[in-house]
Amino acid sequence: MEAPYDADELLRRMRTDQDHPWPLHLMAAIVTRKEHPLSPAETRAIEGASRGLEAQMIADAYCVELSTVKTQLKAARLKLRAKNTTHAVAEALRRGLIQ
Repeated sequence: MEAPYDADELLRRMRTDQDHPWPLHLMAAIVTRKEHPLSPAETRAIEGASRGLEAQMIADAYCVELSTVKTQLKAARLKLRAKNTTHAVAEALRRGLIQ
C-alpha cells in the first residue's frame, strides 16, 4: 500500500489545514516508510544464527570478538523489533533480508 503523501508533507499540511484528514494519511505514511536494512555485519550474524550457530561460533567463523557478534545480534533484534534472536531470524527471512 503506497501512502498518498510523505510524512514531511503531511506534517506541513497538519500545521496549515486543520480540516484535512491528516491523521489517517500520516499513519499510512509512517507504516509504509521503508525501514533501514541491516548492516552487512548484522546480516552475517543473523544468517549465522539462522544456520543454528551460536554467537561464539559466528565470532570464530568471522574472526571477530564474541562481544562484537552479541552487539550485532542485539542491533539486528532492535532494528527488526524482535523479541529474541529466533524471532529476528524469522523476521529477516520474512522480509527477504536473508535466505
